[in-house]
Amino acid sequence: MRANFRFLVLTVAFALLTATGCGKKSAVQTGKTVRVTTAKLAERTFQRRIPIKGTVFPVQYASISAKTEGTLDDIYVDEGDHVEKGGKLFSIDRIKLENAVIVKKEEVSVAETELDTSQIDFKLAETREEKAQFDLSRANRLVQSKAMSESDYETAVVAGKAASAEVEKTRVAVRYRRAKLVQAQTNLQIAEKDLRDSTVTAPFDCIITEKIQEQGEYVKAGANILKLENIQNLEVIAYLSATYHPLIAEDKTRVTIRFEGHDCGSFPVSFCAETIDPVTRTFKIKIALPQETILKSGMLCDLDVILDESRGLGIPETAILQNGDRFFLFTATPGKKARSVTVKKGIADQGCCEILDPGELRDADIIVTGQRFVNENDDLSLAE
Repeated sequence: MRANFRFLVLTVAFALLTATGCGKKSAVQTGKTVRVTTAKLAERTFQRRIPIKGTVFPVQYASISAKTEGTLDDIYVDEGDHVEKGGKLFSIDRIKLENAVIVKKEEVSVAETELDTSQIDFKLAETREEKAQFDLSRANRLVQSKAMSESDYETAVVAGKAASAEVEKTRVAVRYRRAKLVQAQTNLQIAEKDLRDSTVTAPFDCIITEKIQEQGEYVKAGANILKLENIQNLEVIAYLSATYHPLIAEDKTRVTIRFEGHDCGSFPVSFCAETIDPVTRTFKIKIALPQETILKSGMLCDLDVILDESRGLGIPETAILQNGDRFFLFTATPGKKARSVTVKKGIADQGCCEILDPGELRDADIIVTGQRFVNENDDLSLAE
């Protein structure tokens, strides 16, 4: 029993000694000196950015296909060749199509001749009908005076009707031959178009990026022959989250472009899609590039879409501390004492944060290192 009581007394004594020791340590900390470095607010431009990736594409590009079926007679270009607008690219069965045009022209000539012949026949039929009508009129007078037999009169009537029928027949023949002429002329136009389509030209100034078919191959209409691009007219295409759509304005929102660490310039958004992709929840933007750009089609670039920009005073972002909803920093007073100041943060850009309410901080020495070890009114040792 006495042993237990002795153990209890020793335990209480140890606890009192421990408490006394902690109290002494706190007293020492109250008067500590913290070594820090300071800096003043610096004026600079702050930008709120969205970092994304974008790919360089040509504004003008095309897959050139055969417009007609046949043998690929000639390919006038090769991969890497520069071609001006209107320059020849390839031709298909040109001799065959030239002969087809000659045949169709002859068919038009024959149809014109047949139309002329049918028109002459029509005029002859009209003349014969006029003669038959004169004969019928005379027969009417003769039969009334009993000077012509009934048989001869009937013959005159039949001859008049036959002549009228012949006129109608030749009139129909004229319409038929005219229709055949139009048909022949249409066939000629088709043959001439096929001949024009047999030689394909460049739709714009371009470079040949790929040759898909080889000379001598038989190709069908619509088969791709060449791929080409206008490398002097490029743009960067990228996709942004739908969240940012209201913040992007064509010709106003600017985008900074970099490739492999090289700054390629800052340019306005030239196109912003009006619709959102329902699968990815993104929308497309385009940035037109100047002709003298170092970027090439197919390159993947780093983009910074600048949503907001302002000029103001800032301090390294790490200097700002947070306690709940309060942001604050420490300044060094002339007496080398620490004093906390509540601040309102603006745009954070590349490690520097804008201070929206600089006020008394404009000429203050703001602690930028060692601030996490500082308490209010601590003594400070300023590093050089």
